[in-house]
Amino acid sequence: MSDQDKTEDRLIAQLKDMRLKMAEFDAVQKSLNEETSLYREIINKASEAIFIIQDGRIKFVNQTATELTGYSKEEGLASQAIETFVHPDDRAMVNQYHIRRQQGDNAPFLYDFRFVSKDGTVKWVEMSSALIMWEGRPAGLCLATDITKRKRADEALRNSEEKFRNLFETANDAIFLSDGPKFIECNAKALKLFGCEEERDIVGHSPTEFSPEKQPDGLNSAESAVNYLNAVLNSGPQIFYWKHCRKDGSLFDAEVSINALTLNGDAYFLGIVRDITERKQVEM
Repeated sequence: MSDQDKTEDRLIAQLKDMRLKMAEFDAVQKSLNEETSLYREIINKASEAIFIIQDGRIKFVNQTATELTGYSKEEGLASQAIETFVHPDDRAMVNQYHIRRQQGDNAPFLYDFRFVSKDGTVKWVEMSSALIMWEGRPAGLCLATDITKRKRADEALRNSEEKFRNLFETANDAIFLSDGPKFIECNAKALKLFGCEEERDIVGHSPTEFSPEKQPDGLNSAESAVNYLNAVLNSGPQIFYWKHCRKDGSLFDAEVSINALTLNGDAYFLGIVRDITERKQVEM
């Protein structure tokens, strides 16, 4: 084989190798383009609002961020100062966290603040932030979730708990919360009715400790109490008469109302005790 033929063969081999590498490159490029399109789709359809913030200004947003802010990308959202959307009362906190994060100091990863949209609507958001590099410089990657409904629900629950607590403490009747074997909470009226000065005189004790041996139904107090609690669990709220004794040993007649309730997945009994001694004396 001549030198010329050998040279042509080498060129042909190199050309084949080049074409093979170009085909491999095209396949990799296609795969990268598909991955990029997938990531872009995931970002734009994410339920969290995504912001990239650099030098205090928004550099990138996804579709959810435009919905949260009330701006569109066409309106120049990606050039707005981020503090524009932070409630004035929360700006100092958010700025402090941002500065600490930029400086590499410890700052809360997750925090809540009030977010002000374009039309002035105030929403609560939960923000998670991380330090990243963007176009060769440090920036903040922030994911914001609208938690306004959750905040309102929490506030409603707190208000409800406060109202219940006020009713519990100011009720004219003695109120007890029990897990069955023992009292776990009582109000001020219960202390007065049982002649006790401190909660620890009642809380942690068995209801039968404040009862004589026998009850109006003819059973001893322990057996009678179990029967009534089972009746509550099987048939619902129960109202019955009971003999109670105070801390000093004196007895009084009571009308007892018991209902079952569930708190944090656990079963409890709510009891309301009313002293009817005078009424019983009148009936006699």
